Amino acid sequence: MRVYQTNEIKNIALVGSAGSGKTTLAESMLFEAGVIKRRGSVEAKNTVSDYFPVEQEYGYSVFPTVFHVEWNNKKLRKFTVQSVFLCNILSKQVLALIV
Repeated sequence: MRVYQTNEIKNIALVGSAGSGKTTLAESMLFEAGVIKRRGSVEAKNTVSDYFPVEQEYGYSVFPTVFHVEWNNKKLRKFTVQSVFLCNILSKQVLALIV
């Protein structure tokens, strides 16, 4: 694995309400970067980020997810966060954004 300098690492947070397309955008970014061979979909319950049974059952992300992708010689670290206003989920999301 390549070692990156600090100026070559970019942190991106995908934050939005349910159904706004965060998981779909993350799937597209992973696919375009060549990390995955095909895009998953929330409807088909085969996305990279929604792998917990509760997420597949509900049809939306419950836990924050971190992805690493190389793009234009930069390492992109993406944090996918669902903005659901439930105390136990919200606290995990805020902690995920503190890097």
